[in-house]
Amino acid sequence: MLLSLNPSTDQFRKFINDLPYSVMLSFPIKDKEGEIIDFELKLFNPCAKKELTGLQFWHPGATIWEIFQEEATNGLFTLYKKVLDSNKTHRSEDYSPITKLRHYNALRSFHGGVLAIRKLNEASEERGTMVKDFDMKLAQYRAAVFEQYRLYL
Repeated sequence: MLLSLNPSTDQFRKFINDLPYSVMLSFPIKDKEGEIIDFELKLFNPCAKKELTGLQFWHPGATIWEIFQEEATNGLFTLYKKVLDSNKTHRSEDYSPITKLRHYNALRSFHGGVLAIRKLNEASEERGTMVKDFDMKLAQYRAAVFEQYRLYL
């Protein structure tokens, strides 16, 4: 597998930053027994920082318990664990009384972490569109990376 497909590379960060909806990638923190005790927020794009006010306080090493205290207490931590353990996408909708907007949310296992996608609900969109859209853009990214490095393979 090409190294440039790794979520820690600058090329992947640029890909995430260019998406027109919120994306956040978190990785599990485990205790000595191997139990997940928290998730470290490793990557998020400008849309996520704009929409999720807790991200204004992000710093390297920040965790979901630290940044999203109320949401983590209300099941976010448990949901992240469930998504990571089951390797199944979790979809939901929510309404923000602050912004007066409805959003679609998707959580999925991704490179050993949890990828959170949040997209504004548009009347013409179907519920699974944002995950399919992300998958399509990721496939395009992989194809572009493959073409870029094809000569060296």
